[in-house]
Amino acid sequence: MKTPTQALHEFVEWLLLPALAAVLPWRFYFRVLRRLSTREWLLREEVARAVRGHQTFYGRPPDTLWRQRHRLTILVDRADAFLSATRGDRWLDRHVERDGEWPAGAFLIVTFHYGNGLWAMRDLRRNGHPTSMVSIRFSADTFAGRAMPYRSVRFRFREVARAGGAPVIYTGGSVPVIRTSLEAGHCVLGLIDVPPGQAGGSVRVRFLDREMRLPGGMLRIAAEVGVPVVAFTLDFDWNSGRRMLRIRPLPAASIDGQAAFLAAMLNRALAENAPAWQLWSCAPEFMAPSSGAA
Repeated sequence: MKTPTQALHEFVEWLLLPALAAVLPWRFYFRVLRRLSTREWLLREEVARAVRGHQTFYGRPPDTLWRQRHRLTILVDRADAFLSATRGDRWLDRHVERDGEWPAGAFLIVTFHYGNGLWAMRDLRRNGHPTSMVSIRFSADTFAGRAMPYRSVRFRFREVARAGGAPVIYTGGSVPVIRTSLEAGHCVLGLIDVPPGQAGGSVRVRFLDREMRLPGGMLRIAAEVGVPVVAFTLDFDWNSGRRMLRIRPLPAASIDGQAAFLAAMLNRALAENAPAWQLWSCAPEFMAPSSGAA
């Protein structure tokens, strides 16, 4: 059973602070989050897990600035659903800088648990590309009975569907749905940096200076359907909060070649902005051998 302090932290971290994004001007709100991100008590468990993952890779814990920036990434990510739900497309023009273009027609979009990607779905929809995101399915059991985080995630996924203009595709029988969506001329977005045990079939890549595996299932579907693949990252400037959306088309290469391109893209992003990767807490799982076929 939660203590009163734990209940208060859940309320502040999952509802109060994120919901303030709906009523405060973005630049002022971001300054508030940046100041709060220096508080070690905030998101203590989440940051501690990320620190342990970082230490597994590098043999040392990250410094104070790294922890602050990782905390800020999580705070912005939780706020984005409230922000997207209450802002029009003019917000994109004012606060998101785009480098690259979306192609015409249907395509597969690949991204990472890096930065905060929700506004890319808004940009896709605005440019005539309603997009379904692929995700694992969450339930109350996933959160061990913690109602506040569960409700927050449910709200976020409702906003993901609204922002993308298409329903979320949940894993577990998702392959025919992804294939049908692409064949029908719709776009599908998936996150490829998931631990190998969470996705069927994997491809060997060089990632974080180690030999690891990334799932290749969606890349195979795109190749079979005959649609292009585009990757993006979306992060923000630590000082101003201005977003940067970088869109990169994948080469028409083998699945191995495309996976290597994606791994190199994420490697570059982490070299520039490592605290923005939200999967540091899962980093040791990427080092585990995969049972999937290469």
